[in-house]
Amino acid sequence: MRKYILFCSFLIAVLLVPAVGDPAYRILLKNGGQFSTLRYWEENQLLKFDAGFGVMGIEKNQVKAIETYTIDAQEVYKAPKAEKRLEEAEQKPEKTASTPTPPAEIDLKAFQDKMAKFKADLNKSLTRIRKANANKDLDAKNQAMEDNRNISAEMWKLTHELEQKNNGKLPDGWWEGVGREEPAS
Repeated sequence: MRKYILFCSFLIAVLLVPAVGDPAYRILLKNGGQFSTLRYWEENQLLKFDAGFGVMGIEKNQVKAIETYTIDAQEVYKAPKAEKRLEEAEQKPEKTASTPTPPAEIDLKAFQDKMAKFKADLNKSLTRIRKANANKDLDAKNQAMEDNRNISAEMWKLTHELEQKNNGKLPDGWWEGVGREEPAS
């Protein structure tokens, strides 16, 4: 399970980085997501496209639209924020490695309680997906999958918020129990 989570995390990170060069197509998904790519093609019921250092495929029925666009390279590669950060770094004395910044006071228990609720809700949605598959109920399956995606998005928001407030660290067992279906009732 841990490998699956790491793989998904890596895949999300790769997909958030646009392909090298100026993207020519924006693939808009029905769930609100989007991908930028230089090329795409259709194979059977899949829309495949270049993503990062490989090829990604998604079911055509999940695609809302494909936009064609161009980007002025001069605008894309300007980095005033990076230049500003460089100037600020030159003005500030460097901190030594022996004085780490203490994390701000956070209510770790509140974060863990929220995550536990999300885990339980996510696992219930997995059970609903499995039952809908067994009953061949496409509407129930689609609703459960939508719920699953929304819960997952909230879990990631909570995770990123905690990482930011806790110097990039998550408590032990943070992802423990994700993906375990609820027992049949």
